[in-house]
Amino acid sequence: MIKRSGCSAALVRRARDRAGCLSIGWLLGLAAWTNACTRATADGDPEVAAKARAGRFGATQTGGASAAPGVEPVLLLGAAPSSAAPAAARPLVLLLHGYGGSPALLAESLGLAALAQRQRWLVLLPAGRRDRQGQRYWRAGPSCCDFFQAEARGDDAARLVALLDQLPSAQRVDPHRRYVVGHSNGGHLAYRMACIAGDRLAAVVSLAGADFGDLPCTPSPRLSVLQVQSDRDPIVPYLPACVARPGRRGALCYPGADATTRRWARRLGCALPRVAAPPLRLAGPTWVSREHHAGCPSGVEVALWTIHGGGHATATFAPLLEAIGTWLADHPRRPRRATNE
Repeated sequence: MIKRSGCSAALVRRARDRAGCLSIGWLLGLAAWTNACTRATADGDPEVAAKARAGRFGATQTGGASAAPGVEPVLLLGAAPSSAAPAAARPLVLLLHGYGGSPALLAESLGLAALAQRQRWLVLLPAGRRDRQGQRYWRAGPSCCDFFQAEARGDDAARLVALLDQLPSAQRVDPHRRYVVGHSNGGHLAYRMACIAGDRLAAVVSLAGADFGDLPCTPSPRLSVLQVQSDRDPIVPYLPACVARPGRRGALCYPGADATTRRWARRLGCALPRVAAPPLRLAGPTWVSREHHAGCPSGVEVALWTIHGGGHATATFAPLLEAIGTWLADHPRRPRRATNE
């Protein structure tokens, strides 16, 4: 676990989960405190950058041609050296941090190197832009999360879709197993990427994110979607709710987890009723109910996993990530025909 000045990712998570106020202003303040305590970005902390270069995260730090214009250097976990003999093609997971987060903090605090090794994943962790408070964010559309309107025309979704196409051939990515997983603001962006990525993606997972439906969306008909969220989330509400936006008029209205999955069920040709699946048990009283929409086309699933208890960061707990990894493995992009494309 990364620690700075007596703070840790676990402390940040506990503080965030126990907060009862639903306020973006409070979130901005927390992000500033988090950033001061855990100054662990691949580009801003020499120690973390050195660990990345040395493979201490099971990662390499990349830049230049592998970073799309406007996107800062990324961490690539499980990368094969360019001199290595070609290996079997592996799944690629593009993992997007939340507001105020960073790739290196996410990699170390969640133990992603070990998870990537178990799942045989390549994990790509890009860094979001910085706002005027120094916090990293993704612009997932007009609703969120460029709170200070620094780059009104920025398109992070298009930049990251381009990044998927720029991995070196030595990495041997399985074209039928490319996934996007995003937490909070990263979850918003995961949905936006799903709308524009065409057949590049097999599935997207939003961890406590939302689809605001504020831009046109033309997803691949072979996509699968999973929404994971706590019913007590104090930051991104599980039920529909509107909150004030700092420095801007009007409110930011979250659609809620149910409306988000229903929107995707309609887009992908599924029926609106959901069918229950066996629940998951997490630590203590926290458990996860799992439902999926019936009547989806073959190979497509739209699912909602509701965490009963916990908070905004519970969706990133290790036992749940293992289950999400299994879900991803079960949802490759199906060929259009019986033969491979």
